[in-house]
Amino acid sequence: MSEEKLSYTIWRDRYALKDPEGNVLETSINETWKRVATAVASAEKHPTQQRGWSDTFYDALNQGYLVPGGRIIAGAGSGFDVTLMNCYVTDYPHDSRQGVLTTVAQLTEMMSRGGGVGVNISSLRPKGTPVRKVGGTSSGSVNWASIYSIITRDIIQVGGQRRGANLLLLEDWHPDIPEFIRCKKDTSKLTGSNISVGVSHDLMNAIKNDEDWDFIFPDTTDPEYDEKWNGRIKEWKALGKKVVVHNTIKARELWDQLCEGAWDAAEPGLIFVDRIREYHNVEQITPFTCVNPCAEEPLEAFGACNLAALNLNKFVVHEDFPAAGFDYQRLAEYTKIGQRFLDNVLDITQYPLEENMATQRDGIRRTGLGIMGLADALIRMRVRYGSDDSIIIIEKIFKTIRDAAYETSCELAKEKGAFPKFDPITYGSKFIWTLPDHIKKMIFEGDGIRNSVLLTLAPTGTTSLLAETSSGIEPVFDYKFTRVDRLGQHDIYHPAWDEYIKTKQDFPEWLVTSNELTPEEHIKTQAAAQKYIDASISKTVNLPNTATVDDVKTAYNLSYEMGLKTVALYVDGSRNEQILYHEDSMEHIKEKHGDDLGKDFQLSKDVESVELKPRPDILRGITYRKKTPVGTAYIILNVDDNNEPFEVFIEVGKAGSDIAADAEAIGRLISLVLRVPSNMPASHRLMLAADQLDGIGGGKFVGLGPNQIRSLADAVGQAIKSHEQADDTKKTPTTNVDICPECGVASLVRLEGCSLCQSCGYSAC
Repeated sequence: MSEEKLSYTIWRDRYALKDPEGNVLETSINETWKRVATAVASAEKHPTQQRGWSDTFYDALNQGYLVPGGRIIAGAGSGFDVTLMNCYVTDYPHDSRQGVLTTVAQLTEMMSRGGGVGVNISSLRPKGTPVRKVGGTSSGSVNWASIYSIITRDIIQVGGQRRGANLLLLEDWHPDIPEFIRCKKDTSKLTGSNISVGVSHDLMNAIKNDEDWDFIFPDTTDPEYDEKWNGRIKEWKALGKKVVVHNTIKARELWDQLCEGAWDAAEPGLIFVDRIREYHNVEQITPFTCVNPCAEEPLEAFGACNLAALNLNKFVVHEDFPAAGFDYQRLAEYTKIGQRFLDNVLDITQYPLEENMATQRDGIRRTGLGIMGLADALIRMRVRYGSDDSIIIIEKIFKTIRDAAYETSCELAKEKGAFPKFDPITYGSKFIWTLPDHIKKMIFEGDGIRNSVLLTLAPTGTTSLLAETSSGIEPVFDYKFTRVDRLGQHDIYHPAWDEYIKTKQDFPEWLVTSNELTPEEHIKTQAAAQKYIDASISKTVNLPNTATVDDVKTAYNLSYEMGLKTVALYVDGSRNEQILYHEDSMEHIKEKHGDDLGKDFQLSKDVESVELKPRPDILRGITYRKKTPVGTAYIILNVDDNNEPFEVFIEVGKAGSDIAADAEAIGRLISLVLRVPSNMPASHRLMLAADQLDGIGGGKFVGLGPNQIRSLADAVGQAIKSHEQADDTKKTPTTNVDICPECGVASLVRLEGCSLCQSCGYSAC
């Protein structure tokens, strides 16, 4: 591995063993592979087995046939208390403040170990629903979910390791779905989370038949609501419980909103939840709850992604001849090694929560063996990605992997025991019934199976760069492109660049990039693999920047019709921040979003270089007096000479008290948001802040009806909205505000010709 290559930089930055001060301790990637192989082999029972399998694993890793997930490479044998699982899923948050906060604690713990987390928020009551215990109404699932987004983006930082991602899932029957879809059009909302909508067979049929669609939620007045409601609407109905229709629209109107959102902001993705449940091997043992952030693993509560990839590029043979081939026998051999490798990982990893360990190691023992390098393998075989010839090869590859992995897991069950929750009566799915007869016989008439779910196709973005091959099941993104990430901006060249483009040779027909493929070619490739994968597939349907909303609809409809479980779609340039850029993407993005390409990466890397807008000596403003559950609050909103909001101060309680400190903190954070340079007007940012604060409730409230104030935060949100809605104050703030010489707070106002501090009571008269 040359030091000049990006793969070397990635290895040193992300995966090489480091001491607590960040100094690299490993001198080469060979040492990394030795560390990982030894650690994973330590799960074997006897020293002789440990030595033998350590050598076998090292051979597979060092030759590049098997590439583990990033968490395994970075953490196995490191001595650090990190999870080797890439991602997790929580249980549905209980519909209560304590339930939301319990999920916060779980998510924080998982992410602090480097894992990403998926959360299904369908259990949270919709916006405006009464909350009897506090005499108010709910701020809705989207507002509560913003807590999970903030934790992901701004709080969890894992020193020396990469930070996990977060996905929020809301199912199609939930009344907050329209707001959920729209939130990604607002660049300030849920910025730390990916979002997906759980789409049912019922919705797809309603769209097809042009029927109405009801947004429903359980009757929250049911005396057993707190005890029985778990987020699963079909279970609630099966109990004979009532649901309330909150709104009704045309199903096709909802479909339009979904597709427009994906076209405009690349989200939401679609999760075909009914199909997932039909093909979920352990649905009767531990049912599907949510997908992981990249959506390749439909997981049960507290399930986890345990990932490794077979590098298909390594199995191409006879390349010097016109008809290059593929070594399926060797693929089967390394599949068997990879399956044992991942089963061992389950026994050596640290689990963030007891629930994770109970679900994974002591429950269903899920593995996620997948692939990388498909596109490069097809190129070397002179086969166009997405062609009929490629589909034949792809199906044979994945059938080989499926059969070898399941045979190995059955053999491991005989050697080490079936997964603890295995029951031949409850284990199974539509996928299991597609297995060859000899494998079904091994499972149901033999010793069972060691792993409940075995296969998945993860994106392998960074690990494929480490392996110097194409990512996952994806086509080649481009033969020259730009990658922007926390390591900086890199121009990346595919080997075909030197062979064809740089020398100006004609492009052979088998060289095709992601944007040159039709949606049909993308989707049928994914569908061909999905037939042989028991979990799901992370793949992006890439569309050029000329794509329309109708193109998105076509792709989403075809995804459902061809049997996909999940689908993600990206129109090139639909965001101002993306990881990979085609050569012509830069200018298109700048035209659409302004000259802030990759701004988020730079900002997070060098936040101290951001210069806040300087504060003028004198600002004008308005003071709002609000009674709150913690006392009377004075909310001071100052504007600049352009009448744009500049800062917010909040005074309540005695100086030095906890509530005074909380009030000051809220004001400082809002002011910081207003003073950070941005293309978004400050007035817009202020209203977004108000949306986050409005409706937050505590244990007490003051006032009734529209005048009810549920907390200090709620009072601040209401004051801001009152300010923005009042035309006269928007046009001409009439009260001068300056720094009080007594207490130093910006609450000195001119009233009846005299300077008066509304914070400490100082008067100049």
